[in-house]
Amino acid sequence: MKTAFQLNLRLSYLVLGLLTICFLGLWLFLEFFPENGWFPTLIDVMAYCTGSVAILTLVYHALNLTITQNIHKENLAIRKNQYSFEVIAKFHEPSMANTLRDLRDIRNSPKK
Repeated sequence: MKTAFQLNLRLSYLVLGLLTICFLGLWLFLEFFPENGWFPTLIDVMAYCTGSVAILTLVYHALNLTITQNIHKENLAIRKNQYSFEVIAKFHEPSMANTLRDLRDIRNSPKK
């Protein structure tokens, strides 16, 4: 499992990358979209920002889903191994040993 520091560092790189994409897109929007001295109004900038936030939200949720699925797979494997160990450990308890001996006697008894 990853440590909290590694996860925070990874998330900070993710946030930095997403902010870079946002600012690069805003710069491209302002650089290439104006025509004949047109400058974007507040509504145009708000529409761009809203679209950017929506797209980045979808990207973040997709990444988060992938990370969560990987964590659940690791936890499932750990729990399966732990459960298998606990079941095997139960065979050595006195009550289970008596039950297994009785089952062996029933299985080996002659059939009528």
